[in-house]
Amino acid sequence: MASTNYSSPQFLSKDDLIDERTFNFGEIWKIRDCLISIPDADRINSRNEHFCRTVVIVDNNKQNSNKFSPIITVAPLSHRLDCMREFDIPLSKEKDGVKEDCLLRMSLAQPVLKKDLYERIGEIHDDSKDEIIDVLLQKIGINPENL
Repeated sequence: MASTNYSSPQFLSKDDLIDERTFNFGEIWKIRDCLISIPDADRINSRNEHFCRTVVIVDNNKQNSNKFSPIITVAPLSHRLDCMREFDIPLSKEKDGVKEDCLLRMSLAQPVLKKDLYERIGEIHDDSKDEIIDVLLQKIGINPENL
């Protein structure tokens, strides 16, 4: 699959990165797809890049609301349910407010600029937020069942 080369938006100064908005753990946002890295598809040139991609905020700290902290961590969604891997979290349109059933690709969690998040879609269910926390703990070697 060919990748379309959408250009990355540029900012003129650090002041342009100040963002007055509040971001909450578990919110669903849109971002330009070219700003999200999916190494296993990007490196073999098999990714069909779109104009936008839906992501979920996986940071859960006070910096989410700090206008001078320009970076936030998100994980992308994938409609490819047949490609579920360890650490992926299934989300459902009935429960989680996503457009269609999908996977939250926690192994692809990555920093982005808050300014690049351009449309809030909604927020996932509290049960799915708990799953994010469990996966984050597992990724650093902590078994949540032992807590």
